[in-house]
Amino acid sequence: MNMFCCTEPDKREELQLELDPHSEFHKGETPAHRAAEHGHVEALQLLREARADLAAKDEEGVTPALLAALNNHADVLRLLQEAGVDLGAAKKDGRTPAHAAARKGHLQALRLLSEARADLGCASHDGTTPAQLAAQGGHGEALQLLREARADLGRASHDGTTPAHMAAEHGHAQALQLLREAKADLAAADKEGVTPAILAAANGSADVLRLLQEAMACRILRSIR
Repeated sequence: MNMFCCTEPDKREELQLELDPHSEFHKGETPAHRAAEHGHVEALQLLREARADLAAKDEEGVTPALLAALNNHADVLRLLQEAGVDLGAAKKDGRTPAHAAARKGHLQALRLLSEARADLGCASHDGTTPAQLAAQGGHGEALQLLREARADLGRASHDGTTPAHMAAEHGHAQALQLLREAKADLAAADKEGVTPAILAAANGSADVLRLLQEAMACRILRSIR
């Protein structure tokens, strides 16, 4: 049965009678994964009433909550929260719904996760944080939300990469300015000695270099006062 039909009112009874809510599709996906991915709240509620596992993980550890966050379906996340689902559950690489939402700059999903007290500063197994992914995509508003949630915007991954590296490498001056306002270290080097300035120069990001230069000048002035 096609899961997309479950959003049609005249198919509700068909869903309840014919679809096993515990069945699995490709690579361990369940009906709950499909409904969450596409934002089908009504279908997910029917699955909930059928006692389906709304926290089920596929073969990669992906949960319905992570798919909802990836696609900015805050209403789905709210339903999952009400059902007692852990909105901070990570997949096999340690990335969580917060990582998924931050990577896409999805503010509604991030706000819901924050309200649910999910850890917005958590690191994956390689040390990647939601802040790094938001900076990589130039999602300034997402970074601001993470800051308000008290996530560490200067936290480095295991190889020393920080949100500042990500923003500088991809030419996101606005994101870098927000990191500066959050007092993140814009001159920190990774484990190979690479700084945000080096990455900006390598990519010809003049506006980013100017911002980094200004930030460094201000820091020097403060140190000699």
